[in-house]
Parts: sequence; C-alpha cells; structure tokens
Amino acid sequence: MNKQSDAYLIQKMSSEHKPDRQEAMLYFYQGMYDKVQHYVQKNSGDSTDVDDVFQDSLVALYKLAREEKLGDHIRLEAYFFTICKNHWLKELQKKKRTVELTKKYENVSGDISQEAILITEERNALVEKLITQVGGICYKVLRHYYYEKRRMKEIAEILSLSSEQAAKDKKASCMKKLRTLIKNNPHFIELLK
Repeated sequence: MNKQSDAYLIQKMSSEHKPDRQEAMLYFYQGMYDKVQHYVQKNSGDSTDVDDVFQDSLVALYKLAREEKLGDHIRLEAYFFTICKNHWLKELQKKKRTVELTKKYENVSGDISQEAILITEERNALVEKLITQVGGICYKVLRHYYYEKRRMKEIAEILSLSSEQAAKDKKASCMKKLRTLIKNNPHFIELLK
C-alpha cells in the first residue's frame, strides 16, 4: 500500500459510518489473512491459533485507529503484520514452545509500542458478545479457553469430549463459526464502538 491508501484505510477504520469501518475490516481479512496464516503455521501454530492472532490483532489495530494513535508515517500492512507477529510470539512464550522463526518475515518494520493494548476489558466484552451469539457447546469451549484460561485437556474432561484433540478440533470449528459470524454480521463493527 502507498501512503495515500494507508491514510485512507486509517480514515475508514476511525470513521463514524459503519460501512466505512466494515470496508476497512474486510480489506484486512481479504488481503492479510493468508500472510498471517502462513507465518503462524510455519512457526508451530494451527488454524485455531491463526484465527485468534488475526482477530486479536485486528481489534488492536482498530482501537489504535479510533484513538488516533496511528501516525501518517506507518506502513499499515507492515504495522498490522508486526502486531500479529508479536502477538503470536507472546502466545508461544506463554506456551513455552521453542520455535525456529521463519527468516522471511523477521525484519518487518513498524512501531510496536502500542501492542500492549491487545488484551483489554473492551476487547473481552466484544469477544463475550460474539461468542454468546455462536452459542451451544462453542460458547462453552471458547469461554473455558479464553476467559477461564483452561487447557484443552481440561476442557475435554469438563465437556465430556473424547480427548484433548477432540477439544482442539471443536475449538477450531467454533472459531471458524465465529469468523463467519464476524464476516457476515453487519453489527460486528458496531460492537467495536
């Protein structure tokens, strides 16, 4: 993207008009999801991890735009990818995984000082609203995982699933439903207000 289109997207994300915000969000889903997926999966992640990293990073970028913290010097795609990368590295550190990072994306430029806003009460409220709409066992799986910070093995036991892998598969399926809900729900952007 060039500087003008970066400024255009920042303007769309911070707009008071819902269609403008939806246009900006859709741009990132269509233009960046595959790149983030490639990076996360090349660095010990699975499809569920990709969904989590992408969604959390998009909420963080959206919030920065709304708070007017994205300067006109930012290359927006590189900045967004850096947020995703750092979020994934933080997750890996939490899981105490040892990973050989893919060299291809190591030198992505962008200011990451705002990365600390990824986990906020506002984000949690948004996610809570969305997972409530998914409903059923998906609500339970996602709630146990994200809010109660339970391990997949424990979730499998609580929900009487056959194995830890069954819980992981269920979580991946639920995240896919959640992503579909986000993409098809015009009220999603309204929830981010």
